[in-house]
Amino acid sequence: DDWPVDYWTLEKYFAENDRMMGVAGLAGDPAVGIVLAAWTTTPFYTEATRAVAEELLASGKAAIFAVLPGAAADGPRAALRELGVPVCETLDDALRMAKALAAAARHALAGADAGTETGEAVRPEGCAISDRPPPGLLTEPAAKALLAGCGIAVTREALAQSPEEAASAAAGIGYPIALKVVSPDILHKSDAGGVALGLDGPDALAVAWTAMAARLAEMAPDAAIDGFLVQEMRGGGLGVGVGGGVELLIGARRDPQFGPIVVFGTGGTLVELLRDVSVAAAPLSAEAAERLIRASRVWPLLAGWRGAPPADLGAVVEALVRISWLAHDLGEALVELEANPLLAEPDGAVVLDARGRIEG
Repeated sequence: DDWPVDYWTLEKYFAENDRMMGVAGLAGDPAVGIVLAAWTTTPFYTEATRAVAEELLASGKAAIFAVLPGAAADGPRAALRELGVPVCETLDDALRMAKALAAAARHALAGADAGTETGEAVRPEGCAISDRPPPGLLTEPAAKALLAGCGIAVTREALAQSPEEAASAAAGIGYPIALKVVSPDILHKSDAGGVALGLDGPDALAVAWTAMAARLAEMAPDAAIDGFLVQEMRGGGLGVGVGGGVELLIGARRDPQFGPIVVFGTGGTLVELLRDVSVAAAPLSAEAAERLIRASRVWPLLAGWRGAPPADLGAVVEALVRISWLAHDLGEALVELEANPLLAEPDGAVVLDARGRIEG
């Protein structure tokens, strides 16, 4: 409902103008800022797609294609990606993209020189990559080290190679603790029986270590085990943590069309169920990060649902901004980096679990 009322469609445009003007004429009109092509099968599908896209690129106007999904459009999609033209598989996604482009253009025109007051992305203090991780899967400790190096809070924890080391680490951290397997071959630790939560003393820890080792030997016999992570126990594991915390997902990845992007939404065990995920280009300003958070379905929980204490919005905003700069700095090396969950509490936000992947 906030689109301009004078937008044009191709049908209306060509009904009122010479059809021979074609795409170049449409894109060349000063009243047109973005051209969205809703594209389906046509004779010489790939060739026609490439020709239209090249005309749009030559016009200098923003262009977006919504292309019919399926194998029939593999050629047109490949042609568009080769030319660097954004392509979506649903008209809804393409309209959202066009709306975001229009909003970004209005924002830039309204205050390109106004600095942080208009939402300029500014690198937070202490947010830099000192040691770029090697290519491959980032286990939980490695991913958390990358996040912590950019100033994002992570849990207190230690990697143990034996039950005795685990007991010593747990005594220093304090009970209750969580015990997790660390392996480059196990992506989902819980599915492999590699997580034990709420261990309240040395005896419980010893029993959990023995049982976990036996489960892993049965369920993942070929997995390389780096050790077991002894971690402070935080959160409830059901979307809402103990002490009023809310479990969130924050992440970053490299999109083949748009480059580094950030991801935000509901985290923990509810991430697959609710599918509450939003994305934005990196790096983010604090204002853009807050807008992303407030637009999510998890926002009512963060704001304090039914008398629960509100979460520390500033801490969540800062974590999202910092991970967006990580995405920016990693650039082409980034495949994905995910903190899930990030526990947002009334007095801060801390990463409970993380993983990632880096390319060479």
